[in-house]
Amino acid sequence: MNTDQPRVDFLDDSGFRQRLWAATDRAILREIAQVMEGTPLFIADGHHRYETALTYRRSRPQQTGRPASGDLQPSDVVLMLCASLDDPGLTVLPTHRVLRTPVPAVSGIKDLLREAFEFEEIPVQDHTEPETRRRFLQTLRARGQSGPVFGLALRGVHAYLLLALRPSHRDATSTSVRERLDVSILQHQVLRKLCPSESDEEAIQYTQDENEALDLVRRGGADAALLLNPTKVSEVLAVAASGERMPHKSTYFYPKPLTGLVMNVFED
Repeated sequence: MNTDQPRVDFLDDSGFRQRLWAATDRAILREIAQVMEGTPLFIADGHHRYETALTYRRSRPQQTGRPASGDLQPSDVVLMLCASLDDPGLTVLPTHRVLRTPVPAVSGIKDLLREAFEFEEIPVQDHTEPETRRRFLQTLRARGQSGPVFGLALRGVHAYLLLALRPSHRDATSTSVRERLDVSILQHQVLRKLCPSESDEEAIQYTQDENEALDLVRRGGADAALLLNPTKVSEVLAVAASGERMPHKSTYFYPKPLTGLVMNVFED
């Protein structure tokens, strides 16, 4: 393995430097395999692709008309990027919800949600909006350290709202680890009440960019934006350890490897 010169070295469209080294020394490969043996792997992204790879592997003997042999076949392996969960460069971004469907007025939302949530309104004026937005997002993150809290922006409403789950509704012992996640609480206790129909849910757009979500609402391109804090890595591990899967659009591990940077060529 040449540790000096990478096989690939370039800046991608997002401005990140991508470097790739190839390990071909069998002694090094054996050492890596020994280190990884018995180490639990958590699929942070790509479980559908992994399931597809398993299905493809099982189908190959029937497709080729040849019985499975002890020799390693291209379909027996799958590409993956392994990263330490303790790596400081590993970031989990939240996935915010942008609603393109009518929602109730502020008073109606409070009526629907006040049993489970406490509300705080932060008035917004056009000439001070950037500073108000910064304070709103900082407060969302700070208060999220002590419990589930969500940010809400509504088209035509000159205020940002914070929705904090009441202590009486937190950490119910009867619920699973998955159901205690912020994203699950948002889905079951907020979105299902604001978007009760299936067609409403189809009008939800997802973004990791909180400013994009707020700008869409302020410019009239969306009816509402619901912001949430990122899922913790420890929560992902707890859900996996319990045998459950993470909810839809609950994690966005960043940075992501580029598609096509490494390819597995299947040749018979």
